[in-house]
Amino acid sequence: MKEKNLFDILENSENDSMERLIDKCPEISDEQLDRIFKMSEKKFRKQRAEKERTERDNTIKMTENDVVEGVEHSKRPVWLTPLTYCLLQVSLSAAQQ
Repeated sequence: MKEKNLFDILENSENDSMERLIDKCPEISDEQLDRIFKMSEKKFRKQRAEKERTERDNTIKMTENDVVEGVEHSKRPVWLTPLTYCLLQVSLSAAQQ
């Protein structure tokens, strides 16, 4: 599906739609616009750096000399052990007959 740019949509809109949008937007001085642009650019660069860091962390490769420490703990459901025991007893009793 073709992505539509917001400015392309606005360029093809009718004048009354544009006037309604302009009426809703406050007037911004050049200084405020520059400040907003700088803040947006700063946020963009920060997000891009975080994304690159995450991608770099996800592509870590293990080598032969790497040492792994610690244990990953997981919880099994309480009913799993008795169920397994019962299935084992049933299969053993069926095998004896």
